[in-house]
Amino acid sequence: MLDHPIVRIGLLLKKVETIETRKKFQKIVHILQVMGAPFPESYDYHHYGAYSAELRRELDAFKSEELIVEPEVNGQFPSFTVKPTAKLLQLLEKLPNPEEAEWLTWASELNGKSPRELEGISTLLYFHQRLWPQASWRDKFATLKPQLAAQYERYETESLRLLETATKAAA
Repeated sequence: MLDHPIVRIGLLLKKVETIETRKKFQKIVHILQVMGAPFPESYDYHHYGAYSAELRRELDAFKSEELIVEPEVNGQFPSFTVKPTAKLLQLLEKLPNPEEAEWLTWASELNGKSPRELEGISTLLYFHQRLWPQASWRDKFATLKPQLAAQYERYETESLRLLETATKAAA
């Protein structure tokens, strides 16, 4: 059932209701993927860290099919909030009501974090996915994310905690 983007992304949006920006959406899905959630999108490294062109295309399709809306948020830089539409929620209602997956609880927790924090965590989890030795993370992070380097310990601690949470859930 979770092999269709409408179901995966739909369940995520139904659970969290709103995600502040597409950047934050990208980071949440990436972190959930590393934790074992059923998101098959491939990720590459870009300016803001792990980024999936597949997920961007899926969100574009959701928008064109009127399954999400993206109202603009006023601020110094334009940004858009991602919200499910009634059409998406009605589609989800037609599906069998599965037990709530643990990754949806993780999604709610991640959605409470700032985009910068998610960027730091996601970057470290990208290193983990690439099997880079943990001893090399700090220097690589400082090179790629100098604006976030002062918070490295916090991001590393949280990244490792999330990996441990996922490992315990899988056991």
